[in-house]
Amino acid sequence: MSEENVATSENPEEVETVIVPSTATIPTSGVSSTNTNRDVKSNVQMITLLLIMLCLVSLFGGNVLGTWYTTMTETSSKSSGVVANGQANYGLGAVSVSGKINGEDVLDNETLEIDYDDWDCYCDETESVMNNVKRLVYINTLAGMGIVYFIRYQKFDEKRIINLLFVIMAVSLFAGVYFALSLPDAIDKDGEPSSIYQNQQEDASFVSLNSEISSDGGEIVMKGQWYPNVGFLYLIFN
Repeated sequence: MSEENVATSENPEEVETVIVPSTATIPTSGVSSTNTNRDVKSNVQMITLLLIMLCLVSLFGGNVLGTWYTTMTETSSKSSGVVANGQANYGLGAVSVSGKINGEDVLDNETLEIDYDDWDCYCDETESVMNNVKRLVYINTLAGMGIVYFIRYQKFDEKRIINLLFVIMAVSLFAGVYFALSLPDAIDKDGEPSSIYQNQQEDASFVSLNSEISSDGGEIVMKGQWYPNVGFLYLIFN
């Protein structure tokens, strides 16, 4: 037995031997579990921060990043050669309108932005739909902030986090379905009797990429497109 493993008392007649283990086993399951929890918390937090960012961009992204729905028209006359284009980008708080005649901007390279609550917008139905969607996006944003708060400042509670994630998914699904079913009808009612759907002699629908009619024996051709834009896609990603 080595000297490291034997302890001898000062009295030579009394020898007391103590066996000291040469190796010790260190438990690793607790460390592994801690690392796993840390990784899970970090991943959930990163995903949640991304969702919050998408919500904020859809709310405040303006005409470029905050557009939820777009309508486009083109009217051409064979006899005069005039081609007129118009586009409307619908955000959660305002609609941005632009137009061209034979490729030249009607508004001198500017876009006319009209708030839904302006007296000259005549957008009561559209405003109502967008306000409801806006509230749902705010709910998602607050739920996301709640997840980040609980991860950073509270004891990690997996059940609580899952419940908040479920809230975000449920709200996103409901908002997406509501938006798709309600906005076209709202635009159609606000634009009566000359909404883009009525001009194209079609029922209000969520998507159409190739609507075309003609009049005066084909002398005048009117084309139309309408489709969801990036703001709606942010919602779907949630």
